[in-house]
Amino acid sequence: MNQDNLTNMQKEMSAFFYAFQKECSGLAKKVDSSLQQSLQMQRKELADIAAGSVEKGLEKAISRYNQTLYESNKSLGFKIQQLENSLEAVNRKHKQLVFKYWLGAVICLATIVISASYLLYHYKSAIDQNKLTAELTQKVNEADLRICGENLCAAVSSQKYGKYYLVKKRSAE
Repeated sequence: MNQDNLTNMQKEMSAFFYAFQKECSGLAKKVDSSLQQSLQMQRKELADIAAGSVEKGLEKAISRYNQTLYESNKSLGFKIQQLENSLEAVNRKHKQLVFKYWLGAVICLATIVISASYLLYHYKSAIDQNKLTAELTQKVNEADLRICGENLCAAVSSQKYGKYYLVKKRSAE
C-alpha cells in the first residue's frame, strides 16, 4: 500500500503540478495581459503628461514671447513717437532758419536797392552841380585863349552878349 499510495500521490502530485502549471500559465498570461494594458495606459498617460508639459512649456514660452513682442512694440511705438517729435522740431527749426535766410536776403536786397538809389541820387546831384562847371570848362577849352605873360588873353569878336564880348572859338589848326 505504500507503493500504491506513493503512486497515487505521485499521480495526484503530477495532476496538481499540471493544474498548477496550467494555472500559473493562465496567471502569467493574465499578468502579461494586465501588464501590457497597464503599460499601454501608462504610455498613454505619460504621452498625455508629456504633451501637457510640452504644451504648458510652449504656452509659457509663447506667452513670454508675446509679452516680449508687446513690450518691443510698445517701446518701438514710443521711439517712433519720439522720432516724429524730433523730426517735427527739426522741421520747425528748418522753417525758421529758411525764414531767417529769406528775411536776410530781402534785407540785403533792400539795402542794395536803397544804397544804389542813394548813390544814383548822390551822383546825379553831383553831376548836376558839376554840369555848369563842365559846360564852362568846355567853353573855355573851345575859346581862343592864350597866356600873355601873367595874364590871360582872349581873341574876342565884335559881337556883344550883354556887357560882354563874345570870345572867338579856336580854329582847328
